[in-house]
Amino acid sequence: SFPHLLGYSLENNLKPKLQMLQERGFAEIQIASCISKFPQLLSYSATRLEHRTQVLDARGSLTERELCHAMALTDARFIVQFEQQEHADGPALKARLRDLEVVPPGC
Repeated sequence: SFPHLLGYSLENNLKPKLQMLQERGFAEIQIASCISKFPQLLSYSATRLEHRTQVLDARGSLTERELCHAMALTDARFIVQFEQQEHADGPALKARLRDLEVVPPGC
């Protein structure tokens, strides 16, 4: 259970996120299923949700299961698991990870 969900603003938090998921192609039943399995999905910022759905969509892996998995990852793990191919040159990936304080300076 996730009681925090009951305190979220319907207009400012929940509706925009649900609408964004629908715009990404999720049917209402899929959204309901995802939220019932992982209610914390709605606790993340709209920016995080939007970014991660964009990355998954670009990879062709935007599914209920992948979305819930991706949202639960830390920023660093998400980058390594889903964005690493986009930053194959190495320095850009290291810079992003350094910004998240995952890679020590000098690497």
